[in-house]
Amino acid sequence: GTFQPSEQKGLCHICHRFTDIGMFIVETKGEVVGTFTKRGNTVCKDMKDCNHHVETLLHLSKFIRHIKGK
Repeated sequence: GTFQPSEQKGLCHICHRFTDIGMFIVETKGEVVGTFTKRGNTVCKDMKDCNHHVETLLHLSKFIRHIKGK
């Protein structure tokens, strides 16, 4: 995946805090040759800080399912 930092604050979809964020995007091959699907969501800019604030795996599980497209 790729990470694009943002200059604004927003909701991290992993630790569920309002903080400095960026967009994490994953691109996967589509079913038709030459097509791709991009999925992403906002996450903390500082992932070490994010890890310290994860209180439940619920939001992380939802984030992973979204990225996988399931």
